[in-house]
Amino acid sequence: MTELIDNWGQPAFAALLDAGIALLAAGLLLGPTAPQRRAAPTALIGGALLGYVALATINMTDTALSAFPAALGQVLWHTHFGRTQLLAFAAWGMLCLAGNRRSIRWVAVLTLIVARAATGHAADAGWVSPALLVQTLHLSGMAAWAGTVFSASLHPPRRDQATALGQRLSSLAGWSLGLIVLTGVWNLTRITHDAPWQANADYTGWLLAKGGLIGLAVTLGALNRWRYLPHIARLDGRAHRRFWQILRLEGLLLTVVLLLAARLAVTMPG
Repeated sequence: MTELIDNWGQPAFAALLDAGIALLAAGLLLGPTAPQRRAAPTALIGGALLGYVALATINMTDTALSAFPAALGQVLWHTHFGRTQLLAFAAWGMLCLAGNRRSIRWVAVLTLIVARAATGHAADAGWVSPALLVQTLHLSGMAAWAGTVFSASLHPPRRDQATALGQRLSSLAGWSLGLIVLTGVWNLTRITHDAPWQANADYTGWLLAKGGLIGLAVTLGALNRWRYLPHIARLDGRAHRRFWQILRLEGLLLTVVLLLAARLAVTMPG
């Protein structure tokens, strides 16, 4: 059990954090077609951020519980990782105070994404670098795709609104997937020094699993787009039910993708 927590505790909280960010991004991207529920994602981000920082501190310092407060202070104020988490906490505070001000929520969500990008393999390139920019774009694409799928699958619309939301989901997923693939390939070549075939077995295994699940999610999305969405426009009740069942399955796959992505972020390729 201890080994399981050591290996997966921090990635699990990171995945929850990414899911909360994705849900908030979805509310901004989908506009009036999105269910207006912001309190739950904001609370999820706050709780996940606390758990993520706590486990990261323990992993980085191997500290005992009695010495945890001092170790936490050292990590937050004297490491690059800590400074990224202070930025994330500041963005979370903005979310708590933003209310209905979309511009502030956009700034907060983008700041959270930058903070997440700066904690992965792009951290060694510094704050002002192509690596951080590309990783930020990569995470933005993932947040847009996963967030819209999560939001729609958790809160299905009325039948008369389903066509508009389905078309919006399809469009966002297409653009997001292109961004994810392009930036993902660039990231892979950078961190493996243009030799991805030389990555170790652990990294390669998690990467292939992530890629396979993304492929399955894309297949489900294409099935919905080309088979069921046209029938929803004709108010076909069976097609409507199948569309949202498949969307929930796609959301489940993307949840695992977020977990694997978080695991990859703490796994060195060489």
